[in-house]
Amino acid sequence: MKRFLNLILIVCVFFAILLSCEKTESYSPIPEISFSKYRVYDTAYSSGFNQRNVAIYFKFVDGDGDIGDTVDTVNNLFFSRYEQRNGEFINVDSLLVDSIRYRIPFAEIMRREGQNKTIKGTIKIDISELVINYDTIKYDFYIMDRAGNKSNVASTTPITGLKKQ
Repeated sequence: MKRFLNLILIVCVFFAILLSCEKTESYSPIPEISFSKYRVYDTAYSSGFNQRNVAIYFKFVDGDGDIGDTVDTVNNLFFSRYEQRNGEFINVDSLLVDSIRYRIPFAEIMRREGQNKTIKGTIKIDISELVINYDTIKYDFYIMDRAGNKSNVASTTPITGLKKQ
């Protein structure tokens, strides 16, 4: 009987150890992004000028955890802007003075050690819409990691409510 109890104890300890191990997430080293939501809001300045803004939220996952850059001059988030004209979305990047580019900074909180270097999260970007010719726009966007891997291209849903009534 004592042998049987020892065997049960060994089996229980084995399963406890097996179940307590952290599962290694397996994701591609190429970042993957997906659009989450947007919000349109105004910024009022003391001069009486109001500016329309769009906050874009998107999720990301990167298997090797090299999202974000430590160099201040490196852009790694890129947007293409489209305006809806006569029911079709037209790319208006060539009409913009500067293309829409941002820098996702590297944060120590994103540093991962060990086998599982995967990082996931949500990023919020605020875009100022200085020239608003159309009420409905959308954006396509992608990110680049430090290794130069380009993510998939994600698209926002049509963004409405930009023109003031």
